[in-house]
Amino acid sequence: MMDGCSRQEAIIKVVLPLSLPMLATVFIYCFIIGWNEYLFASVFLKQYPEFHTLPLALQELFVSKNAIWDRIMAASMLTLAPIVICFLFASRFMKDGKTDGGVKG
Repeated sequence: MMDGCSRQEAIIKVVLPLSLPMLATVFIYCFIIGWNEYLFASVFLKQYPEFHTLPLALQELFVSKNAIWDRIMAASMLTLAPIVICFLFASRFMKDGKTDGGVKG
């Protein structure tokens, strides 16, 4: 309005760029919480033994008679890989948000 922008242009040019770090942070937290969900998956999938999520499959490795630690650690690292990739992708939005709010341009 002040610079000759309509409401939609002000939202697109001002509000949206300033809210991208917040949206990236919320996305990361929701993805991590959903990815590592163990309790609901163990309760709701108990009646379907053919379905497993990754945390349930890791738990199956621990309850075996002889825990094979190298396989458990390899599976844990494979389970962690999507979280790290997601964080690396979204971290640039969080880094940019630290400086975008204070710069007049």
